[in-house]
Amino acid sequence: MVAVYQLTSGGITRLRSMATRSLSLTATIRHPVQVSDNAGGFTTTYVNVSNVPCGIEPTGSGSAREIFLGQQIQGEVAYNISLPALTDVKPTDIIIIGARTFEVLGRLQPALEILRVAICKEIGNA
Repeated sequence: MVAVYQLTSGGITRLRSMATRSLSLTATIRHPVQVSDNAGGFTTTYVNVSNVPCGIEPTGSGSAREIFLGQQIQGEVAYNISLPALTDVKPTDIIIIGARTFEVLGRLQPALEILRVAICKEIGNA
């Protein structure tokens, strides 16, 4: 006989809380905004929208590799950045962790989100 357990909303909240407590770093999430250049065009700048706990780990072996993301092949993907569940992070965002800056390429979409995992590539130092 196989036991079947039903996960309640309270159980999901407890799992999310425990997972968030395991995140030992802090990330600053920045969203892009379009600002007038006063010449009829726009320039993109980034504004800080939140500081959240995070964890970072290389994808696979930590070396650059290609993955299929957003209907196209993406190279240079090197990191999964774990954030609290339901954190507002989009593929156009930048994440800063310490002196390192990452471009968000996408995120994992599990059926039940305990942590939000952003798929990123490192683009430089903050």
